[in-house]
Amino acid sequence: MIKEFLLRAHNEKTLVGVTTQLIAWDESIIGYIIDMDDNYFTINEMDEYGALIGNTTIAIQDVLHIEPESWYMRNLLFIHSKASTFASNSRVTLWKKGGELNVHFEYIKENRILTRFFFEDDNFVIGMIKDLNTEHVMIENIGQDGSWEGVTIYKINDLIGLRYNGLEEQKIQLLFKKR
Repeated sequence: MIKEFLLRAHNEKTLVGVTTQLIAWDESIIGYIIDMDDNYFTINEMDEYGALIGNTTIAIQDVLHIEPESWYMRNLLFIHSKASTFASNSRVTLWKKGGELNVHFEYIKENRILTRFFFEDDNFVIGMIKDLNTEHVMIENIGQDGSWEGVTIYKINDLIGLRYNGLEEQKIQLLFKKR
């Protein structure tokens, strides 16, 4: 069954996710099957930003499971179709504490820029500023899959930094706009 499925994916040029004995169970190689024989297949891998990153040849007998379609792969196909819109050199990261970030908040709010807000202990939230005052910032939380996750108010003095316009933030913003 696996061999037949891989052959069909190759012929139809469909995106597939493959897990093998050589990688962790919760990880997949995602891409297009570009070559195949009785024992091996070659997949042109796609990274999480929709870019094709190279070929990997895998023994068919090493395949544990194949995922022909999932919400992640549908999102990845969408991202792939928009990958040329990503600006790879536009990331802004600021490591400033609390009130030192206030000067940046208005710009982020006015432009509805999806931002990663960093807190102590490696915690972060992703979202857009909905409102703020001198002590608090209200953030519309956006999940890494672009889903809206509600609104939360944080103390500005609890922040230690922020990042926006990185590839990850651009990807999430794209998925959010798609919804």
